[in-house]
Amino acid sequence: MQTWHERYSRRYVPKLLLKAFVPGRLVVVRPQYKEKLLPVLRWALRNKRFVFIRNASVFPKIDLGEQEKDILRRQYLRTQKRLILFLGFVYPHKGVELLFEIADPALDQIVIAGKIVRACPTNWRTYQLAGDEGGDYHKEIMKRALAGPWLGKVTITGFLPTADVAPL
Repeated sequence: MQTWHERYSRRYVPKLLLKAFVPGRLVVVRPQYKEKLLPVLRWALRNKRFVFIRNASVFPKIDLGEQEKDILRRQYLRTQKRLILFLGFVYPHKGVELLFEIADPALDQIVIAGKIVRACPTNWRTYQLAGDEGGDYHKEIMKRALAGPWLGKVTITGFLPTADVAPL
């Protein structure tokens, strides 16, 4: 069994054609996935049984009281007006660095709640967790977070337990 999340461009067709012949079902997480595939992939997967499992939040729904909200505001928002929150792995292709261009350091506090990862030097589609030494992407994010107008207005939490992320 395989799970496919993304829609793929023509450049990945040769690799995906090989994956199409792997026995077993194909789990997809997007509605009408098969219909939106490139025709050649749809043909290659014509005998494959698709199982759709809807993406869902891994965070429980919670209701916060005003006092709890105030504590979170003081902890994360500090003196800023707006909180910009990114959740998840910080991959280079997600463009997290663009937050520093889109957000306004006069108003916004950026919180990055996730692991920063770096591309493997031999294959940009393979990622490794950035350790203490980081990688180029880790260095780029840190450089922007510590630069002039953003100094003190960016929090990088790393991985947080579900119970800590849900209130955010």
